Amino acid sequence: MMQNAIIIQKISKVYPLTSVAGDREAAHEKYALKDFSYNFSAGSITGLIGMNGAGKSTLLKLIAQITPPSDGSINVNGKVLSILEVGIGFIPENTGRDNVLMYGNLMGLSRKRMLEKMPEIVDFSGIGEYIDQPVKFYSSGMYLRLAFSVLIAMDADIFLFDEVLSVGDIAFRNNVLNYIKSLKEKGKTVIIVSHTPTEISRFCDQMILLHHGTLVHAGAPVETIQKLNEIVNGAQSSETRSNQIEAFKKIDNDFIAIDDIALITPLREIQRNRTIEIEIRFNSKTEDILDWTINLQNSWKVAVLSTSTMLNTDCRATTKGKYMLKFTIPAKLLSPGFYSLDAYVTSASVDKKIGIPNVISFQVADTQKEDQCSLIPASIYIDLLKLNREES
Repeated sequence: MMQNAIIIQKISKVYPLTSVAGDREAAHEKYALKDFSYNFSAGSITGLIGMNGAGKSTLLKLIAQITPPSDGSINVNGKVLSILEVGIGFIPENTGRDNVLMYGNLMGLSRKRMLEKMPEIVDFSGIGEYIDQPVKFYSSGMYLRLAFSVLIAMDADIFLFDEVLSVGDIAFRNNVLNYIKSLKEKGKTVIIVSHTPTEISRFCDQMILLHHGTLVHAGAPVETIQKLNEIVNGAQSSETRSNQIEAFKKIDNDFIAIDDIALITPLREIQRNRTIEIEIRFNSKTEDILDWTINLQNSWKVAVLSTSTMLNTDCRATTKGKYMLKFTIPAKLLSPGFYSLDAYVTSASVDKKIGIPNVISFQVADTQKEDQCSLIPASIYIDLLKLNREES
């Protein structure tokens, strides 16, 4: 039976607040975390996700004993290293090398140990020759990367990370992800807070979703991220979202008739290793050039990709007639999660435009853990076919 590294029983954290209305003050309490219970298995990696104010950082501070719980109990079996406020204590006038040595000393590590680890720290951070320059001349990214890199010289049984993936560029984030995965290989227990859950889902054993200080869901990463997406999107169920695929109504005006915009295979969930094909059927009523643009956004309303027939002139409708336009999104280009698609068609010379927001919604699922994080070099493919009368 696997041992528990952390046992938490019904902990709460309450902060006293004062509100002012006119000349009156009223005292009340705010729960940052309420009745939270969970057992963290030794050697596991757990992702903590949720919207701002959910209680994620509060939970880490309670485990790290930075602040005591208002109620409940926490039993920690092993040494804890908390990476919550990266870079605190660096002296701006000192060089990066001097700050690394000082930081190690503050954490109880010998100068000899830090000097042995210095080449590895410099390489991990990507600072290079700037290690001997005062950190006041560093960019904020360089500063944070070096501060985080000091941690690879330290050892513990339990590691707590708070938004470490917001530090640095893609190359450094991959270094961090590989470092966290190496901790698991060594049998360490890791708890990581992230606002990019799909980025950490590949190596998490489980995820915990917090909302307004309470535990909403704990389980497999794919399921937990789906629950988060439902909260972000107003608790819409995946079934409701999939029904939106069939909600398209024909559009007909003086320069175009749009018969349909749909996924070729309208599945409720699309596996990440499958291509995604979006088909648009329309009738051009003009000799003018018609251009189509699609924009895809995730559940956080962040645009993740956009493409247009203007980038491929062979796929522009240039004469009257019926057409079938297909956009193909390669497999593995999208991370797991919910997506919605906006479509636009423009007629340049007559300055006309039709926008169709949220015309398609779908979910990308990923049940397979991948050994490493890598960028998928791919592009969206566009094909245009002019239909004959028999095909239309």
